[in-house]
Amino acid sequence: MIIKLYCICAALCSSAVDLRRGKVPNILTAGICAGGIILRLLTGERLSWMSLYGFLLPALLLFPLFCLHMLGAGDIKLLCAFGLTLEEKILPCMVWSFVTGALISVLVFLRHRRLFTARLLYLRSYLRILRDSPGHPPSYRRGGLEKLENFPFTIAVLGSILLYAGGVY
Repeated sequence: MIIKLYCICAALCSSAVDLRRGKVPNILTAGICAGGIILRLLTGERLSWMSLYGFLLPALLLFPLFCLHMLGAGDIKLLCAFGLTLEEKILPCMVWSFVTGALISVLVFLRHRRLFTARLLYLRSYLRILRDSPGHPPSYRRGGLEKLENFPFTIAVLGSILLYAGGVY
């Protein structure tokens, strides 16, 4: 129970910081890592190979999205930090984060219908640029967080952590 509360508090803090600053600072992710390790040790649970698995899996699976500028490094590091605490539950946490993010996107698109068409056209042009230009891909993000379609992924991670705390996975 205490691990679930810790994850909720850490996800709330990271979401609040990301909403305010537009990024997840390394010091916050390092603090979440340290807090997760300390919490495991204080509750009598040892760090295991599963902790290492939980820490490395998000980096390995999400690195392609980072290379395409579709997911920020801070978001990946945040999932890695949660992986230390969640261990084998990090994979469902990642899946539910993307499901939550997709649901948020659908709600935004339902509220602002013209945005959906604009984003599809933008995705098509972005994929053409990726196909036609060699080298480093351009950023997928159009504008900053002030753009309606650009919401912090930490909100989706928070949604996933709340589902974890509620016993969904």
